[in-house]
This record gives sequence, structure tokens and C-alpha cells, in this order.
Amino acid sequence: MEKLQTTRLRNAEFERAIYTATPEHGTKFEDMLVPKYWANVAHKFKPGDRVEITAENGEWFAELMVAAAARLWAKMAVLRYVELVDAAAPAHGPEATPEEADPANDYDIKWAGNTAKWRIIRKVDKQALHSGFQTKEQAQVWLTDYLKAVA
Repeated sequence: MEKLQTTRLRNAEFERAIYTATPEHGTKFEDMLVPKYWANVAHKFKPGDRVEITAENGEWFAELMVAAAARLWAKMAVLRYVELVDAAAPAHGPEATPEEADPANDYDIKWAGNTAKWRIIRKVDKQALHSGFQTKEQAQVWLTDYLKAVA
């Protein structure tokens, strides 16, 4: 067995690029594996590059490696895929019965990505009431205070 030659060991940043991507809301992980999905950015890739992808709502994270690329397509290999949270689950728990209706049930607290962070969504029209909270708990406190103020 031969020893690894020093010329065969290089810093990774000189050999490959690492990109991050945040797909549009509603984009499924499986879409990332369709070569033409990458058509608008494929010209930047070379085999061996990595792409770290976080769903906009924070539900999943994936790391892909560029297996092959051309000007209008890129074939990706999955290195890892992780389900993070069920961002679609209501923040307030099980639905309340009509007898115990809580105004907070009219709102959802959801992760909306690294820019909007945690946001409060009004269920009736799906509009964001407020966003930018660092934690879900901060959003819950704000919503509680808001509901007291408008009551």
C-alpha cells in the first residue's frame, strides 16, 4: 500500500464551491433532483460542487452534490436530507371546541425562512400580521399581547 502523496491533498475550497439555496415556497425536495430545475443557475456549477438547500418554511434541509452539469441543467446526487420541523402544524395545539374558542386559534405561527423568520399568519386571509421573530416563543408572546390589546 502506498501512502497518500502530498500533492493529492488540497484545501476543499480550492477544488469545489459550496452554494446555498432557498427554493420558492411550495417547492418539493423531489424537484431538486430534476436536472432542468437548475436551468437558471446550472452554468455556475461544476462536478463536485455542493448545494445546501433549506426549505423556505424550514421544514427540511438537504445537501446535494453536483454529479454533472451543463449550461441549462445539473444532475444532483443526494448527500443528505433531513426533516426539520412540521411547519404546517398549528402552533396552538389541537383545535379548540366551540365552547372554548380562543382568539389565538385564528392565527398560525410559522417559520418563514431566514429572512422573515417566525411569523404570525392570520388564517382567514393567510396574511402575515407580523414577522421577524427569532423564536416561536417570541411570536407567541407578541400574539398574546396583541390579542389583549385589541380585545
